[in-house]
Amino acid sequence: CGLDKKKTRYTGCGDLEILAMNNTEKQEKLEDEDTSSEIMRRRFVPNVFKSTSWEIFHFAGCEIKITETTDCYGAYVWPSAMVLCYYLEHSPKEIIDKNVIEIGSGTGLVSIVASVLGSKVTATDLPHLLNNLQYNISQNTKMRSKYLPQVRELQWG
Repeated sequence: CGLDKKKTRYTGCGDLEILAMNNTEKQEKLEDEDTSSEIMRRRFVPNVFKSTSWEIFHFAGCEIKITETTDCYGAYVWPSAMVLCYYLEHSPKEIIDKNVIEIGSGTGLVSIVASVLGSKVTATDLPHLLNNLQYNISQNTKMRSKYLPQVRELQWG
């Protein structure tokens, strides 16, 4: 908390930082907060936790139910995946009828959204994650996708 190196505005001080911003910076900050809130509203987490759980997401006009596990990094939906899904949803022309390969697909949320939006998707990950990845993709793309998504083992190194 304090002045930045140029002594032009406060940093890390919450309200003081906002007071020191010009109108453009304030508008950008509000837009970023609105986008973050919009993304997080698309996620539902059940209030009962166990080693295998599920979450529901809303992207591309679909309810997407993702099975995940809390004991493995690759079987968890990371916030960056939700941000990428939001981007794809708002830029569908960039991926329609395009080949898309997701490296390290984890639970498959991004691959599912890309597939529902009309991409030819190949989702990849390590062998121990493929069953859950295949399950999530098949359950969420049936009768919703133009192309049948593929799931493949990723060979690292």
